[in-house]
Amino acid sequence: MSLSKKEIKVYPYNPHWPIQFEIEAKKINNCLEDECLAIHHIGSTSVPGLSAKEDLDILLVINDLREVKRLEQIGYRLKGEFNVPLRSFCSKNTSESKVNLHVCEKDHGFIPLQITFRDYLRTHAEVKDAYSALKYEILQSDDAGCKENSPFSNYARRKNPFIKKTLKDAGFDDLNVNFCCHDQEYKEAETLIGHRIDHDILDVHHKHFILYKGVDIIGYAHVHDFKIKEIICLEHQRYLKSVINKWIKFQKFRLREI
Repeated sequence: MSLSKKEIKVYPYNPHWPIQFEIEAKKINNCLEDECLAIHHIGSTSVPGLSAKEDLDILLVINDLREVKRLEQIGYRLKGEFNVPLRSFCSKNTSESKVNLHVCEKDHGFIPLQITFRDYLRTHAEVKDAYSALKYEILQSDDAGCKENSPFSNYARRKNPFIKKTLKDAGFDDLNVNFCCHDQEYKEAETLIGHRIDHDILDVHHKHFILYKGVDIIGYAHVHDFKIKEIICLEHQRYLKSVINKWIKFQKFRLREI
């Protein structure tokens, strides 16, 4: 069942997008000062010649994620983590631009994933062109803007196989931890652990973590009310556990702030 539907539009590459990024990056750097470790232009607007939605995606590497609230001073709305633990997703809409800001601390697995995908598209024109064509093809479907049992639209989910193949072709093999957020991920996690996962995307008391190595799921953990109830990994269990414990500590800090 579709939970919601929104209109999605893709536009030809606009050479003004990098200029908008530089303007916004300066504002972010001035706001955070020494807390700001790096600012990267990511997503489709960061790849010359690639068609994209007009949303600027910016990756901010911050010294301490607890300082993310300072971004509210320059108009950002903090929207939570969505599918990535310890990644704060923020947004800001102005007459000049719409910005999706992804904030995480150094050594987060989200960083090399985004940089690898961006750089591969920048240096492989045939892959970039195929990605543009895929976007327009997906938008021909009437349900591209629908969200079905997931926080993400069908448009985003149907790009996922292409993104995974591109990352694999680029040699991406880093560790990255996500929340399970759509049927395919749950299905792969269930195959790994050998039993069904009961889940409700609206249940905030239960969190289902998955550990990726490159584009393959190699670990799963179930956390209930900040306690690990189950953890199964083919390898790197210590890494998954360390990410979860750090996430639990951060969530408890957030609760104290409310």
